[in-house]
Amino acid sequence: MTTHNRRAAPERRQGPDCWNRAMHWIAVTIWGLMLTALLIVGWAKPQVETFFDRYYQLALRSTWDMDLAKYIFYCMTTGLLLSLIGLTINQRRHRRRDDEYLVSLILSAAICVSGICLYLYSF
Repeated sequence: MTTHNRRAAPERRQGPDCWNRAMHWIAVTIWGLMLTALLIVGWAKPQVETFFDRYYQLALRSTWDMDLAKYIFYCMTTGLLLSLIGLTINQRRHRRRDDEYLVSLILSAAICVSGICLYLYSF
């Protein structure tokens, strides 16, 4: 029983290049945008009445703040565009067997698409 060992090509890569670093920074930026969108959702949603609001008879906003809600859509759209750019770069750089796709870009693209659909359906 003989085994054939293929000659491994010498590794000429010195480390992560500018495109690889750009993909990782794009992923960090996308997650920052989604965190920002989540904070905006908290500010834009209708206010919940508390004991102090009832006691002091404070007026509360009972509808969504649409001026803030449009920024949710902008954050999600920008995140989706950056995800697609990152996935395109990742696909172009994926030439060797040990190269990997960034799961973070795929997951963030799916979350952004679902966020955009939810925004368009809800508002």
